[in-house]
Amino acid sequence: MEFRVRWVIFSVLSATYFLVMLHRFSPAVISLEMMREFNVGAVGLGILSSTYFYSYAILQIPTGILADSVGPRKTVSLFTFIASAGTLMFALAKSFEVAVFGRLLIGVGVSVVWVCTIKIVSRWFRIREFATINGILNMVGNVGAIGAAAPLALLTICLGWRNSFLLISLLTFLLALAVWFIVRDEPTQLGLPKIVEVEEDFSREVGGKGLVKEGLKTIFSSKNFWIVGLTLLVWYGTLVNFQGLWSVPYLTQVYGYNKYEASYLVTLIPLGICVGAPLWGHLSDKVFKVRKQVYVLGYLGYTLTWIIFIFFKNLPKQFFYPTFFMFGFFTGAIIVSIAMLREFFPEHLVGTLMGCLNIFPFIGVSLLQPLTGYILDTAGPTKTIEGIKFYPPKAYHLAFTLCIFLLVTATTLTIFSKEGEKTPKALKRKDYLKQNV
Repeated sequence: MEFRVRWVIFSVLSATYFLVMLHRFSPAVISLEMMREFNVGAVGLGILSSTYFYSYAILQIPTGILADSVGPRKTVSLFTFIASAGTLMFALAKSFEVAVFGRLLIGVGVSVVWVCTIKIVSRWFRIREFATINGILNMVGNVGAIGAAAPLALLTICLGWRNSFLLISLLTFLLALAVWFIVRDEPTQLGLPKIVEVEEDFSREVGGKGLVKEGLKTIFSSKNFWIVGLTLLVWYGTLVNFQGLWSVPYLTQVYGYNKYEASYLVTLIPLGICVGAPLWGHLSDKVFKVRKQVYVLGYLGYTLTWIIFIFFKNLPKQFFYPTFFMFGFFTGAIIVSIAMLREFFPEHLVGTLMGCLNIFPFIGVSLLQPLTGYILDTAGPTKTIEGIKFYPPKAYHLAFTLCIFLLVTATTLTIFSKEGEKTPKALKRKDYLKQNV
C-alpha cells in the first residue's frame, strides 16, 4: 500500500508542478494578444510577465518557514487556490492593471510548490531514490513548459486566450482540491511507518535553534555561493527572458513565422532540457566524475549558441530547429551547478541553501524581461497593426546583445567556482551538535 500511495501523492504534486511551469512560460504565446488587448508596448509586456517572477523570488525563503510551521500539504493547497484565483482574474481582466495583479497572484500561488514538493518527497521516498524522483519532477515540469508553447498556442487559436486561461484556472482549482484531499505530508498521517534512512541524531541537527542564523551567515559569506548564484541569475534569466516572453514576437516580427510555427520552435527548448539534464548529470556523476568542468562546458555551450543565433543573421530557417534544441540541451547542465554548490556546504544546510539559491534565477528573469522591453520601446516600433506593435530587427538585436554580454561575463565567472572538496568548516556536524545538544 505504501508503494502505491506515495506514487499517487507524487503524481498529484507533479501535476501541480506541471501547471507551475505552464504559467511561467505562457506569456510568450499570448504576448501579441496582450499588446493588442491592453494597448501596451514592450515595457508593459515585460512588466506583465515579470510580476510572476518578482513575487516568486520574494516568497522563496518564507515558503520554507510555512512548510515547517503550517505543513507542506496545506501550504501547497492554499497557495494553489490563490494561483487559480489569479488566473481567473487574469482571464477576465478588462484593464492592464488588473491583468498585472492577476499575474502577481499567480506568482504568489505557485511560488511554494517546488520547495514543498521536495520536502514531501524527502518524507515519502528513500534517500537513494531522491535524485531519480527529483529528475522525474523536473522532467514533468518541462513538459509543462512544452505545453506553454505549441499546445497552448493551438488552444488559444481554438478557444481564444481568455477562455484558454479560464480553463487553466479551473484545472489549477481542481489540483488545489486534489492536493488537499489526497496528499499527506508523511506516511505516519496515514498510519504507515516512516521512511527512515538517516542517522538518529539528524532530526536534532536540522531542528536546532542556532542553525538558521549561523547557516545564513555561512551561506552568504561564501564566495562560491555568490559565483554560482550570479551565474544562475544570468543563465536562467536570459533563457526565460527569451523562451518565456520575447521568442514568439521575435520570430513572428523578424522572421515572418506565424504564432503556431514560432511556438513549435520554442517547444524544442524544454525538449532539449528533458534530454540534456539527465545526460549532463550522468556525465558529471559517472563519466568525468567532476562538477566544475561539466558546468563550465555547459555554460560555454549555451553562450556560444546565443552568439551563433544572434550574430549569424543569414543562416537558413532550418538551422533554427537544432539551435533551439541546443538552447535547452546546454541549459540542462544547470543541475550540475546545484549539485556542485550542495556538496560545497554541510548536509544540514542544504534546505536553507536551496531556498537562498532559488532566489537568483527569478531575480534574473524579473530584471531582464522589463529591461528588454525598455530597449525595444526606446528603439521605437516601426508600425502598429491592430494594436500590435512591431519592432525593428536592430532593436531585438541590441536587446539580445546585452544578454550575450552578460553571458560572456558570467561564463568567465564560472572559472572561479569551486567544487565540494573546499567545503566550509564553520558549521561542521560535530560543532553544531556541540552547540545545540
